[in-house]
Amino acid sequence: MNRQIIGLGLEDIFVQNLIGEYQKSETSKNKEWEIIAKKCIKQRKKEFDSVNQNRKVPVLVTAERILRVLTDGDIPRASHYYSMKSVIPIE
Repeated sequence: MNRQIIGLGLEDIFVQNLIGEYQKSETSKNKEWEIIAKKCIKQRKKEFDSVNQNRKVPVLVTAERILRVLTDGDIPRASHYYSMKSVIPIE
């Protein structure tokens, strides 16, 4: 597995959705998704900080829509990352 190549075991991974509560609509069809997601950021940050107190474990964001909410939309399109046209680190 890819995580093993970079030295991560299952005990090194914490997975969480930005919106933890069930939504009636699929993310791409949910017109309220961004509004709900922005309200969840503070709680997710608190959760991540509780399991990653020294902030040495990176957070992987798996979708452009999520990254846009977390950065107020100030990012290149996902295609730039896939083609390696843009450097990815975001504080």
